[in-house]
Amino acid sequence: MKKLFFILLLLFPLSLQAQNAVNFFLDHADTQNLTIISLGEKLLKAAANAAVTTDEDKKIAAILKDINNISMASGIKRTSHNKNLIKKAINNAERILLMQKDGETVSIYTHGKQNYISELIIFIESNDNITLISIAGKLNLSMLRQLADKSNIEGMKYLKNIPNQKNK
Repeated sequence: MKKLFFILLLLFPLSLQAQNAVNFFLDHADTQNLTIISLGEKLLKAAANAAVTTDEDKKIAAILKDINNISMASGIKRTSHNKNLIKKAINNAERILLMQKDGETVSIYTHGKQNYISELIIFIESNDNITLISIAGKLNLSMLRQLADKSNIEGMKYLKNIPNQKNK
């Protein structure tokens, strides 16, 4: 199932749908030389229903059913213009994690209410590039940690560091 999910990320690079942080950024930025991946709800639901044979596959399938969109933009040049666009894209989200290690700064933000998250945004800043990831749907932190354990998506490894509860 891990391989299927990773293959889906590679095969469907531009199916932008709902307006999320990544889509907002892409609407206002120069997208030349960026790696852009966006998985829509129909594709995620199809993946959730495909080849579910093991207990691990069933866990991933259950997680995917609650996700409406996964979008990623990578290779964003670290300019003040792009950083300002990303701040606008994040737009009043609550930061739940800030981590600095080995020349990278990772911030994880959420939109949503106490019981669920409607969008999770991962902002990864390295020496000269930025990666922005958005996961939208009816999410909770436990489910996102499980997804991080089961996927090979750039940036998802940081979800393992998010706190157990979203504090308001």
